Amino acid sequence: MTYQSVVSYNLFKRCDYSYHQPTKVFKSRNEAAVMDIETQIKKLIDIAQTAPETVILAEDEAKVYLQASTMAVWAPRGRAVAVRCDPGRAHINYYGTLNLKTGVELVVAAATMHAAATTIHLHAILAGHPDVAILLLPNDLNGI
Repeated sequence: MTYQSVVSYNLFKRCDYSYHQPTKVFKSRNEAAVMDIETQIKKLIDIAQTAPETVILAEDEAKVYLQASTMAVWAPRGRAVAVRCDPGRAHINYYGTLNLKTGVELVVAAATMHAAATTIHLHAILAGHPDVAILLLPNDLNGI
């Protein structure tokens, strides 16, 4: 964020304000459905926590680009700083799962994110927890 003057920056800073990116809310988001799903998830977690054989897993996926996004760099005065960047759009995809009871992580790398890669990750989860009840919590509720 850029400020028109140092005065406005100092005023915000003195008033204990900080700059944040706003959260996006989509027009199609249904708040009642989100609250209903969250209530159901809380009930499932309560049930799963009382059942010692149930495994509670949190799942997320990420695409990591191999590019630098440097905003500023500290350097000695009078010296030019060069930050080498990958000129392409090289990236790697990860599917990750965290066991909320034990802290054990499962990470699967994938060249692309599609149904087949997701299926491989889900099979890895099932192979790691055979014959056990699993509560898998997704990373978000974008479909609601």
